[in-house]
Amino acid sequence: MFVLMMPTIESICEDYGLDYYDDSNTRELLEQQGLEAYQIEVNDGESFEIPQCFTGRIVQDEQNYYKKVLVDEGMDYYEREVIQDDLPSGLYQLDKDEITVKQIYQTDVF
Repeated sequence: MFVLMMPTIESICEDYGLDYYDDSNTRELLEQQGLEAYQIEVNDGESFEIPQCFTGRIVQDEQNYYKKVLVDEGMDYYEREVIQDDLPSGLYQLDKDEITVKQIYQTDVF
């Protein structure tokens, strides 16, 4: 599996002094996001990290990957859902088609 790491639009705005709410910056922001993106390969059984101020997008062919999230720690109960959106910054582990969320990093919200 490959994960594309992209800086968040918010972090780019902060780094370059751009107004997050100014629609005229959209093209410049997307271009900068593409320039700063990088891809990592994650193999079965490996942990991977999406750094703070980045989001991760799974680059896949036709295979679905599932996010496994701990719902009840006392009962060791997890829920599984198809990943359709970007993954926020955090620590994850890949096991076959399941991505277990180990820790989500808190980032500043604008």
